[in-house]
Amino acid sequence: MLHEEVAGLHEAVAALHEAVGAPSLDELTAAAIREGYPVSRSALHDLQRGRGRPHWRTVEGFVLACAAHARSQPRPVRLEAGRTDLERWRRLHQGGRRRAPAGERDVVAALARHHAGLVERAGLPHYIPAGLTPAALDQPRQVRHAPRHGAPTRVTGWESAATTTPRIVLLADAGYGKSWLLRMYARHLGRGILERPGEDAIPAPVLLRCGELAARPEATLGAAVAAHLTWQGLLPEESHPHVVRLLGAGRLHLLLDAYDELPDTAARSALHALFVTAPAGLRCVVSGRQAGYPGPPPDGVGPAWEEHHLEPFAEPQTRAVIDIWPLTSAARASLTERLATPGLTGLAQVPLLLALLCALAEEVPPGGGAPDLPASKGELYERMLRRFLVHEHRPPAADDTDADRLLGVLAPVAHHFATQPDGWADVMPREAVLRAIRAAGEPFAELGRDAASVLRTLSVEAGIFQPLGDPSAGRVQPYLFAHRSFAEYLTARHLAALPEAQTLAAVDAYAAAGERWDDTLAMLGRLTRIGEGAARFERLLRHLLEPEGQPLRTAHAVRMLGDLGERAAALDPLVRDLTLRRWRELTAADPVHAVRVVASCRVLPDDIMDLLVEFLVLDVDNHTLYALHLARHPHPSVTDFLIRAADRPGDPTDGFVVMTTMTNRPGAAVLEYLLEAFRPVTWHLNRARDETRHLAAVQALRDRRDPGALAVMIAAAEQERAEAGENTWWRDLRIRTGAVRVLGGYPGDPATAALLAATGDAESLVRNEAMTGLAGRDTPEVRAAVLAALREDGEDGRFDPQAVREVARSLGMRD
Repeated sequence: MLHEEVAGLHEAVAALHEAVGAPSLDELTAAAIREGYPVSRSALHDLQRGRGRPHWRTVEGFVLACAAHARSQPRPVRLEAGRTDLERWRRLHQGGRRRAPAGERDVVAALARHHAGLVERAGLPHYIPAGLTPAALDQPRQVRHAPRHGAPTRVTGWESAATTTPRIVLLADAGYGKSWLLRMYARHLGRGILERPGEDAIPAPVLLRCGELAARPEATLGAAVAAHLTWQGLLPEESHPHVVRLLGAGRLHLLLDAYDELPDTAARSALHALFVTAPAGLRCVVSGRQAGYPGPPPDGVGPAWEEHHLEPFAEPQTRAVIDIWPLTSAARASLTERLATPGLTGLAQVPLLLALLCALAEEVPPGGGAPDLPASKGELYERMLRRFLVHEHRPPAADDTDADRLLGVLAPVAHHFATQPDGWADVMPREAVLRAIRAAGEPFAELGRDAASVLRTLSVEAGIFQPLGDPSAGRVQPYLFAHRSFAEYLTARHLAALPEAQTLAAVDAYAAAGERWDDTLAMLGRLTRIGEGAARFERLLRHLLEPEGQPLRTAHAVRMLGDLGERAAALDPLVRDLTLRRWRELTAADPVHAVRVVASCRVLPDDIMDLLVEFLVLDVDNHTLYALHLARHPHPSVTDFLIRAADRPGDPTDGFVVMTTMTNRPGAAVLEYLLEAFRPVTWHLNRARDETRHLAAVQALRDRRDPGALAVMIAAAEQERAEAGENTWWRDLRIRTGAVRVLGGYPGDPATAALLAATGDAESLVRNEAMTGLAGRDTPEVRAAVLAALREDGEDGRFDPQAVREVARSLGMRD
């Protein structure tokens, strides 16, 4: 971490690197040697990533290497005069020693500058293609607020929740992008402050890991945050009082990642003790996995913590990522087609897995054709780890045999840290990693290298291990896996390769060890079947299922079937009957547990799903709860359940909530149901249930952007108006208004034309809805309509003046 002036140095480094064609580290190292200024590959790596204050010798070697690389190209790259002037670079390097921030505004500005470029300096993961920027990859996210005291849940935009809620615990499953979300939010806050200097409305971000704060010796939260910022090299000691005051006044937004990765209960207790001292004005987000969530930090003084669950990607976000990924048209079409299958549909809703799928879709098989895409999480992790290890993204590629051996080393290393006495250890001290590598046995011996060399391959070259802190200037830092899911897969890989008796003993030891082991044991089933055969896999299932009254073991067995990605699992009849018997027992005894198990498995055998849904339909009092859990499960029986749950008699609010779960649910049956709910036929009787169904259908159809609904909505918006006073006048008005609101969510010329036509409706309710829907649609016709509305006489005009002004601002027009 650096002073903001040093960040300027690294921005200049990134700009020069791009200007000369973005050479690889190997190319830069070779160029520096040719110039007589040898510099280590790791030093250049740290310089480009913005880690720590670089030595002048490193900067000098980098500049000379870039200049040499530019000259050596077949078509030499011409740089503007002075771009590689060493005196200029020396002044830039020395500029980081200027006076550090002294006042509160200086502190805010320093934090803003640091976080505004943090994502760019850290770089994107190796599987992200060159040319994609953080801004291009960033997608709007939704969070579901789950009040502590039984109030109804609600879904809202992440930035809206972060802006309006002082203290948030952000929970999500693996791969949902919690860390990315916090980094991008910090970037957003930092850039907002820099764009509007002197304003106090935007809090300055402070992004840390929970473990970093828990390890501080200070007794209060404010002192610990201030001291850590100094330790990072971001602020001087004189700024401590300013940091404490800013934190208490709510002018800093503390963003704490990896709550679930605290190494033990002592670290959690230390962090909680700091929160007890938190000022009343504290603004804070704490993020972690839902699995094993121990509850929120202490409230202390000030507002209580509110739990928000990060929602998976919906279809528009999935489509946006696929569209911006640099795929061939054939690969994009193939990926889109494959994502319609149940197994991949579920994977594509998880941002990490979607990015990995897109990366694999780039691979064109020999002779052309469609890319070979995995159908399960385990297979996806295996493919990506191999890509990292052969590092074809940075030629020359390693030998694939070495990749097998390195995987053979990684698996026992991951298992070693997963089975520590205090539980799963995510933070891995360097010396402990080296010892675990040496203990890996035959795969390590076959590599013929020392442990330090292997660690360098796995960290600097492959990026599978990443240092927790700044490793420059000789600092020894612990490591993390690039993503925790890799560690879970590798641990399952290790367990599957053990002798059968040892595998079964490990399953007994970890089946009740908490949710942290759920994904690992699920992947163990598929890996066992692939590596050791179907007979051993079925023995593993029987071993889990034979003990009576063990719901956790039943849940693990069902998850193993889910990881196979098959709707018709070929099992021995006795094993199948045992599975269904235990599943029936779990469903009857704890249906919520059963629903959560199914929600974590995107594909399950039909008989497992049908048995569950048969029970859920009868439990009418809990339909809404079940619908929220199963909303994104693609199985057809879930669609049938959601429709029946939405239509059951009772509280109209419950029906509204269930219908909103259909927003991202594909299929003709859902669209047909929503269109039917959109047109209630009994409104003249003023039935609240019908109006609630209509409003829910409007929201779901708007968010779905279903091409099958577009023509229906255009026709509804243009339908013949009934005369005022007729029996159907109010119903027809609401249908036109609802149709126009739906069209406001649809891009494209047909929707825009229908909205423009609706601005001429005789009813102000329809006109204003249509005007609102034109926001952001920058066409000459829309601009003309907005300009005409702006010229109307204030409150006597045909539109709500505020709505017109907001649309004008969205188009960059002066109001």
